[in-house]
Amino acid sequence: MSNKVRKAQKRKVKLQKRQKSSRERIAIHHDGETRTLIQQHTDKGYDVQMVRDFLEQLLLELRVQHYENLKALRALESTNDMKQAYAAAAEPSDSIINQMTVFQSKYATALMASNVIDGDDATEREVKEFAKELLQTNIERRDSQIGHLEALQDLFEEALMCARVPFGIDRDGNPVGPQRVHRVVGDEEQFGIPDYDELLPRFKEHPMATVNGIHELKEAAVIVATSAIYEELLVLYGADIVERARDEGEREVRAFPVEVSSFEELQFVLSAIQKFVGPPDTDGESWRDL
Repeated sequence: MSNKVRKAQKRKVKLQKRQKSSRERIAIHHDGETRTLIQQHTDKGYDVQMVRDFLEQLLLELRVQHYENLKALRALESTNDMKQAYAAAAEPSDSIINQMTVFQSKYATALMASNVIDGDDATEREVKEFAKELLQTNIERRDSQIGHLEALQDLFEEALMCARVPFGIDRDGNPVGPQRVHRVVGDEEQFGIPDYDELLPRFKEHPMATVNGIHELKEAAVIVATSAIYEELLVLYGADIVERARDEGEREVRAFPVEVSSFEELQFVLSAIQKFVGPPDTDGESWRDL
């Protein structure tokens, strides 16, 4: 087998793995004290990234058109030259151009229609008055639409998060879908650790996203993080046991080690501890440069 064929096969295998991974949806389903890891490999489901891009591009185009309408109206009020007014309005900033280029290069699609005035059967004054009225109407309409879209951002984020996780019927005929778990805790100090279910789609291959990994986590009295960068271990859970052992002169404490290679991965491990074990003893900030 030639090197060229071998490389082509490797690329094909990698592509198949990425496609399989992109179709995989994973979630932890809560039913009282029971937690079940649910995984689905399916061709169904929304293309979440495309939906996210669509919403971001739509809001961006709304803002661009609103900005251009404002500039055109101001220009019309200060000059009688229609061409000059519209030329001034059609000069977006470099930052807007850069943002639009990302979507255009990816999808080559516009989401909003531009407004064109046919003034062949009207005088220049009539065209100008109509243009001013149209611009004013569009400015008010787009401003309202931008406000509505911005107000719905939290809803969109929730919907996109839910679109990444499985939905269906389990073997007992019960619906299985996205859940938002509200944990009630005592008066212990709580750290600002991200939600496990929100991080799960990015770490679906992680041991803490598997039934066995979560089981080992629950069984551990002491949980520590290890890293190739830091020589010392970071105690994530069971710090009181470690302190008591040191006070009693014990040199070794049995602990469950979790190797992490990034701060975000550390945050995911902490979120798993918080969800399945109890409040962790650190927020991991000392390892932020990981």
